Amino acid sequence: MASSVALPDLLAPLPVPSSAALALLPLAAPSAKWAARVHAAVAAREAGAAALARALVERGEGEALVKYGRAWLATCMIVLTEASAVEPHLALVHSIVAHARATPEFEREAVLPALGKLATCLVRLADALAARAEWPPLLATLETMHALLVLHPAPFAPLVPALRASLLALLSLTGPSARPHALDRPAADVLAALHGTRGRSSLAVNWAGGAREALGGLAAGLSAITADAWVEDPFEPVPPPAVVPQPPVDPMERSAVGLDWLEGWTEVVLALLRVQTNRPLPVPVSALIAAALRCLNLSLDTPTTPYISPQHHARLVAALPRIWTCGALVLAATVDAVGDHVLLHLSNVLETTVSLLEHLPVAMTEPRAQLLSLHARLLRAYHPGALHPDYPARLLKLCLSGLRPLLETRAPAAGAPAPAKRGKKRARGHEESLVSSLEGRRRRGLGEAEADVVVRLLELAALLHPTPRLAPALLSLSVRLHLALHLSLAAASPFAAAIDTARVRAAVEAVLDRAMLLVEGEGGLGRDWKVLVLSTLPAHASSSARYAHLLHPSTPPLHRPLPPLAQLHFFAETDDERALRLELEISASGDGRAQQVQDDDDDADKATDVPVKVARIHPASVGAPDPPPAPVAAPPMSAPAAPLALLTPAPLPALPTAAPSLPAPVETQPEPAGLPLPPAGSFMDVGRSAPTTETSAAASTEVLAVPAADTSDDERIPDLDSGSSDEDMDDD
Repeated sequence: MASSVALPDLLAPLPVPSSAALALLPLAAPSAKWAARVHAAVAAREAGAAALARALVERGEGEALVKYGRAWLATCMIVLTEASAVEPHLALVHSIVAHARATPEFEREAVLPALGKLATCLVRLADALAARAEWPPLLATLETMHALLVLHPAPFAPLVPALRASLLALLSLTGPSARPHALDRPAADVLAALHGTRGRSSLAVNWAGGAREALGGLAAGLSAITADAWVEDPFEPVPPPAVVPQPPVDPMERSAVGLDWLEGWTEVVLALLRVQTNRPLPVPVSALIAAALRCLNLSLDTPTTPYISPQHHARLVAALPRIWTCGALVLAATVDAVGDHVLLHLSNVLETTVSLLEHLPVAMTEPRAQLLSLHARLLRAYHPGALHPDYPARLLKLCLSGLRPLLETRAPAAGAPAPAKRGKKRARGHEESLVSSLEGRRRRGLGEAEADVVVRLLELAALLHPTPRLAPALLSLSVRLHLALHLSLAAASPFAAAIDTARVRAAVEAVLDRAMLLVEGEGGLGRDWKVLVLSTLPAHASSSARYAHLLHPSTPPLHRPLPPLAQLHFFAETDDERALRLELEISASGDGRAQQVQDDDDDADKATDVPVKVARIHPASVGAPDPPPAPVAAPPMSAPAAPLALLTPAPLPALPTAAPSLPAPVETQPEPAGLPLPPAGSFMDVGRSAPTTETSAAASTEVLAVPAADTSDDERIPDLDSGSSDEDMDDD
């Protein structure tokens, strides 16, 4: 057996600091001598020494923390005062304060007395970094400050007014010096944590004032966006906070500044709703929901002012997804914070969100995924039975219509030829398919964004199935379509990536798996349909054990790869389901919707249903002068006609190949109406006498109605030889 390597010996020869030592430290046991070397490097402010000291503290080396923690904390405060290369030292300060709780004596003697001075250093550092617009160090400073506020809020109480003013000014920055959006959440977390610095007794009052201020800032940002642009519905105005400056006059700049304000104050609202406390807080539920619905009421159909410029309108439409994101975040955070207190406003919320989701274009995948996630969160918070039955039905129809591309798109298998067309241009279809694939014009598979939307649709459909008052036809159609989608994905996938196909298949199986918990025979579902679903799902031991009590004893305990014959009646579609399917524009075989595309030549040959009037006019009826009468000449014969009584079978003479000339017009009496026309000359007329003038000419005009020909079958119309090579390939 091989001997183990002594890892402590590997740290001794390495220089301090070094990246190799930082990588080996989680595996090795550092010696006291090596910890002393790290302490000397931290005191000398060498680059990378603070990271090694932090790794020592987080490793649980209590001896090093107690022995060197006070000196390390003093060195870090000196570095923070100088405001240069502060990120490693900020992380070391956080680790020392957080792990000092494990050693109460060290915390009481070394950490707590230094927290006041440390808070002052952090506030001054944040002001200096914001003035110099050094955003990465400021981000690390705000994160460390929030962590210390959560652990020890009291030392920051004297600094609350100055810190709050600087943070509000940071959130209201405009123009070229505007902050990056990565700073919004840390700054909002610090603002929300400041309400707990003055004790628990005043937390509710301070929190309520902060909530009013945040709602005012959110309303100010949204008003700056919609001013002189959109015509909004009437809403209750909210006074903006005093720290918010006046927006710019130029509409383009005003919309950009208002959008920054909206996102910044939205983060403040979310941070206030995330505050963890055991005391009750006066949450303004109505004001929060009104602010969220004001954001979600803006859509592509919102009327605009008549004097808006095209550039301004285009920028507003491009900003709509960010506005909807703010509204959805505020609404979801309110639901998570107050729970059942939103039930009084749930109808207004669903009316706005469902209408927006129904009118969103399919190409806007990210907003659709966000709204679907919002509705899934609402259905997890409140049972579908507590909602008005109209909203679950609309949402389920929306989910089924969103699955239409998967149910109607069939990606051809690799190497399989394209399906042959019915018509005259089958070979040309193969040629065009080959050329389009070579030119890169082949149909593109669905991407990751579309797969995310489909997964959200499936998750929402699984939550909607247990709705008590759902229409029976809609529920049966939903189970049928999900089962069809499960079977079709196994054969051909419309997604470009295999991982997206696996995600969608897992989501479909989860929908069918949860549908097994529905009560059989209720809600319009057919009998024994669960056996049908189980026979198509993959056989897993856990699934069999879970649903063993649902199967009827008469069912044989064998895994059937296909549905049992007794359950095939579930595939029979009722009239109500077919009406719903056509309403959702989901086509199926037999609908007459999925017709193959014909070529332009075939479209020109199609007959219409309108009767065509064909006029047969005898030459004698034309208004030209009548020529003199002439005898009618019989076709040339190779032998004299024999009497009928002596007619014997004989080989027929060859017919003339030249086109027969029209007989000369002869003035005769018109035929009586109602008599049939004489048949065309056939091989039986060869041995007979020439037709008389009474039967060969007519002076009347007949109008015949020619019915529309059925061109659906190519065998009824003979193909005419046009001499093209395409028809030769057709015959092959």
